[in-house]
Amino acid sequence: MNDKQLRIKEVKSADQKNNNLIQSAKNGLSASETAITNGHRRIEQLEREHKQRVQYYHDQINRAIKNAKLYQDEIDELLIRKEALHDDLKTAIHFGEKRCPHCNHYFSPQGYSRHESACSMKPANKAVEEHKEVIDTARANLEARKVELEKQLEELQKKT
Repeated sequence: MNDKQLRIKEVKSADQKNNNLIQSAKNGLSASETAITNGHRRIEQLEREHKQRVQYYHDQINRAIKNAKLYQDEIDELLIRKEALHDDLKTAIHFGEKRCPHCNHYFSPQGYSRHESACSMKPANKAVEEHKEVIDTARANLEARKVELEKQLEELQKKT
């Protein structure tokens, strides 16, 4: 072989190596593009799944709130019913007894006639108690004034 053919052979082999490297780079590029595309698709899919999961938990919370409101309403109704039953029970227990309008205690008819004159919650008895309270507050004010005057007297004695 002559130099020319050797040179052509070297150039062809270098060109073949270069073509192989180009093809390898193209394969790497297409693999990278595929990985990028798949990565974007996976990100979009995960975002959708995340939104769905968040929506699922929001729906679950909203259902729990709705159920709690329903149970609270049911509890309120049952408490009202319980109060009515309690009133019925109280009426049944105190059947045939009289209730004092002043102190709200129940008495048998004979006991009520004795209690009526001595009830401490009658308006006349309350007035006496209120009068006692006025006297007690006035007495407390006078005692406080007395202590104050004694302090002033001690100060005057110290000055002289």
